[in-house]
Amino acid sequence: MDNCQQEDQKQYLNNQDMIEEFVLHDQKYFGQYIQNVEDFQSLISSFRSDMKENRIFITGFPFDEGTYRNGGRIGAEQAPKSFRDLLQKEKLYTDINFEKCLKIYDLGDIPKQKYPDEDEEEHEHIRARQLTLEEAHLWQRQKLGQILDYNLQFDNRSVIFAIGGSNDQSYCNVQSIFDCFPDKKIGVINIDSQFGVSQLKGNISHSGSPFRLMLENPVFKKNQSKFIQFGVKGSNCCQEDYEYLKSKGVQIYWLEKDIRRYLLNQNQVDSQNDNKDSLITQAGQLFEEVLNKLQQECDKIFISLDVESINAKFCPGVSSPSVTGGLQDLEVVEIVQAAARCKKLIMMDLSEYNPAVESQRTGRFIVNLFYQFSNIFSQQI
Repeated sequence: MDNCQQEDQKQYLNNQDMIEEFVLHDQKYFGQYIQNVEDFQSLISSFRSDMKENRIFITGFPFDEGTYRNGGRIGAEQAPKSFRDLLQKEKLYTDINFEKCLKIYDLGDIPKQKYPDEDEEEHEHIRARQLTLEEAHLWQRQKLGQILDYNLQFDNRSVIFAIGGSNDQSYCNVQSIFDCFPDKKIGVINIDSQFGVSQLKGNISHSGSPFRLMLENPVFKKNQSKFIQFGVKGSNCCQEDYEYLKSKGVQIYWLEKDIRRYLLNQNQVDSQNDNKDSLITQAGQLFEEVLNKLQQECDKIFISLDVESINAKFCPGVSSPSVTGGLQDLEVVEIVQAAARCKKLIMMDLSEYNPAVESQRTGRFIVNLFYQFSNIFSQQI
């Protein structure tokens, strides 16, 4: 080998070392900042009062029977697993020090079986041991209640991020808030193309009924809590449900009538280069306006995002895609950013992501939404 070849070989090896160094040390993935937790009580016992970091608690609701009961496509039960798998592949491109500003804890899913400690391979009748949807709702309610009880013990800002699963999870989620804050006025925003207040089917809940159950809840009524519908499409809703919501005094922000006719604050648009918090989309600005007003009126805030409200171009992997209209990708990014800035937000859930229909474009977009939420949330004092 002559001198030139030796020099080329040496340069090649040096380049390979640089590449390896970059891969091992500089390339960061979102998933490596998330701590998996098996024992929540042991976790909170390790917290000290002088710890000032913000905290996000991830939970999964791997059930889609509510969608099936409502005539939709099943597959959303796979959403929590798909979400976590894609979190491990999401690269971080910012210099934000999550370890210093934010702690993210994954508390796992609601178990699918009644006896999760048993070896299911030793049992022939596995379906007979699966949790019913009603049992899963109760389990979710109790689990989230434990997390919210923790919120009462510490001054740290923390929020629950619940991944479904079918949209019926939203009622047991808000029930956990009622259980822990029975005397507080709760503000709820449902971001969805549909109302979510359909009648029960044979006295059985489903993915179309969570917010009717909430509106009829005695705690919601007693405290004069507030409910807002955001992003609704008229073609997806029936007159009967509309009349029901109006009788309850619910504010409705229609996609075409209100959001698409909202006049942008041009000052925010023009100042986006100087002010990173400026929102530039119609849905983003209007949502922030609605949320700020709701914060002034209520003690705690719960936001529910049904990803069927997002245009199918950006979010095709859902149970019922929004093939015409729907929220645009940047609009939803700004909505979750505004949510993360909300000082009174204690819970946000996300429903109807269906990996069985499509998982890459939709799944990566949802993971990016969570990243955007976490990014802003980590900066809040």
